[in-house]
Amino acid sequence: DQPEVWIGEGAMAFNSGRQNLTDSFVGSFWFTNLLGAISKSRPHTVYCRQALVGGYYELISHETMKARPDYWIAHLWKKLVGTKVIGPIMSPHRIDSVDEYTFGCCKGPGYDTLLIHSFCAKEETANPIFIITNIDKKSPFSLNITVGTHITKYILTGKGGRRDSRSVILNGNQLLTIENGKLPEIVGEDTDDLVVM
Repeated sequence: DQPEVWIGEGAMAFNSGRQNLTDSFVGSFWFTNLLGAISKSRPHTVYCRQALVGGYYELISHETMKARPDYWIAHLWKKLVGTKVIGPIMSPHRIDSVDEYTFGCCKGPGYDTLLIHSFCAKEETANPIFIITNIDKKSPFSLNITVGTHITKYILTGKGGRRDSRSVILNGNQLLTIENGKLPEIVGEDTDDLVVM
């Protein structure tokens, strides 16, 4: 039997996180990439966050009891992403990146602004799911869709387009827990057209 690898205390900053960074939308870029990277690492099986509530890397705000951006990333990941990895992390200036996906949008190693992870979708193993993070507001990423291809998109942004927002917008609608504590229905937007992020 192969041993399992579990990761705990895996937030992007130690000592209770960093206010206005690890508790905001921009911090979710790091968290999304971490989930993608460790999903490709075998025999990794479990990832744990430091705290559900507490500090500034929490998933639920200790001040308002509202879900932080990373909470919504984890929720969407669990709902959409399957366990079968399709390929390596694709990004400019990475040794493990596929050549045709080196977009040349970075200054050099360590300056990745665009990362793509690919998996089989959770409920439909025949359909791929791409997790694309683009942190360069000045260089939108366009995904050209082959004629006849249908996709469902889930585009997340910070409220008002702000990276320091603690609210997450999914396809134009703010994600909020319902008053009774239930989670909202997560619905993608169907398209057969160009996707720009």
